[in-house]
Amino acid sequence: MQVGPASQHLPVKSGLERVAVVILTYNQRDMTLRCLDSLQEDDDQPFDILLWDNGSADGTAEAVAAAFPGVMLHESADNLGVAGGRNAAARLAFEKLHPTYLLFLDNDMVVEPGFVKALLAPLRADDRVGQTQAKLRFVNDPERLNDGGGCDISFILGRT
Repeated sequence: MQVGPASQHLPVKSGLERVAVVILTYNQRDMTLRCLDSLQEDDDQPFDILLWDNGSADGTAEAVAAAFPGVMLHESADNLGVAGGRNAAARLAFEKLHPTYLLFLDNDMVVEPGFVKALLAPLRADDRVGQTQAKLRFVNDPERLNDGGGCDISFILGRT
């Protein structure tokens, strides 16, 4: 197990909740670097980043370590799959980073500045709110919303 330091580029400011952004990757170096690069522009709300590399063999971990030394990087010896990787990454984030909030991102996502703060706003405004989600837009067609799962539902048959 290899774990790097918690983010140093975005220190937690006094009085603000601690947020851990958890990103899972597997053999998608360029997408992962683009995702991490977009997060660097978001400084409205401090957060730590934990990248769980699910056994990549394409140099993802090395590229991330070189380009983003403040990212906590974990290289898994085995590919645990999406659910297994996210669960293991969440446990590690809670153990090492002690966040108030946990935010999961897919490594193919590109975020806009203010993204983290905007997701936290409903949680701060109403204690009955337990989770939030961003609008997912296609990078090549930002006016079009992505359903996030690509599942077509037949309203005639009532099934997918």
